[in-house]
Amino acid sequence: MTFEKGHALVIGVGSYQHATGMNVPITAEDAMEVAAILGNRRYCGYPEEQVTLLHDESATCHGIEAALDEMATILTEDDTFLLFYSGHGDYGEDGYYLTTHDTQLNGGKIVTGSGIHEKTLLEKIQTIKAKRVFLLFNACHSGEISPESLGRETNLSVGQSLPDRTATALLGTGEGRVIITACRENQRSYFLKKSALTFFTQALADGLQGRETESRKGYVSIFDLYEYVFTAVSSEVQQKLGSLGYVQEPELTVQKGIG
Repeated sequence: MTFEKGHALVIGVGSYQHATGMNVPITAEDAMEVAAILGNRRYCGYPEEQVTLLHDESATCHGIEAALDEMATILTEDDTFLLFYSGHGDYGEDGYYLTTHDTQLNGGKIVTGSGIHEKTLLEKIQTIKAKRVFLLFNACHSGEISPESLGRETNLSVGQSLPDRTATALLGTGEGRVIITACRENQRSYFLKKSALTFFTQALADGLQGRETESRKGYVSIFDLYEYVFTAVSSEVQQKLGSLGYVQEPELTVQKGIG
């Protein structure tokens, strides 16, 4: 079957033009896997032409903003819009940014205008008319981003979630907004470097394919999906990284939910 009303923008910023020490190829793999499942008629059934995938060189500031502008132009109230982002998130002098392929750094801070600023993200989402908007963020950073801190030899990498204030503001852009972030604001999002996907995206991919989630007449509800992702991620991190004191608990935020 095909979900004709489904539209998606899937972003994975795996490489950085101006700061190669920030490169995290697994985030591009995250995006490609999510896009493939969304466009698979056996699972989510989004028409392939309605799933926009941006990763690496195509995931520039201009490319992402243009894709969001296009969604605002073509989507109606009856449509469903899904946004997935996997990449670094951190602060510049003027606030929080989702980084892009062309992000630049100065003193470990995001250079103003060289990424998707939280204010820009809010404005773009607000113009999208769809009454069902599903936002998934695996945005991460390790302290203050710098090639040195992210380039150290280690068997795992870490990140921090979308700030709570930004998530709350996103919910205010319209009705029917649902957000799942990879972890709580005071936690980090983990992955093992040799893994195919991050812990969060692996659980999300499994859940979107109906694995170990309760089917409701052939469908999986957002709440069942979240419950699965929460359980899978928190238990996997506990099992593999608990001895290091690491905890990761994906977070669900809903403005209004009926049915």
